[in-house]
Amino acid sequence: MSPHFSKDGGGFAALSWPQYAWVAAALVLVVLMTIQGIGYLLPTNLRVCLELQKDNPDNARIGALTNRYFFAVALQGVMQIVTIIVMARLATGV
Repeated sequence: MSPHFSKDGGGFAALSWPQYAWVAAALVLVVLMTIQGIGYLLPTNLRVCLELQKDNPDNARIGALTNRYFFAVALQGVMQIVTIIVMARLATGV
């Protein structure tokens, strides 16, 4: 059975457990990265940008924002690497 949607009722839901788990893991990772990117990374970038445009920017606030931003980006990178591993395992059938 091919791992894509078809007229005969197949699709990702018809996969056996190991393959379905890899698809579910990839979906969870993508959702988490999307929430983190849109919900935290984008607003933090906007806050830093707006703070830098002020006549007298608050360097302490910028430092605090970018420090937390650094750890969030590091977590994003780890999740991207895990996504690559999950997709490679799904493609190879391991």
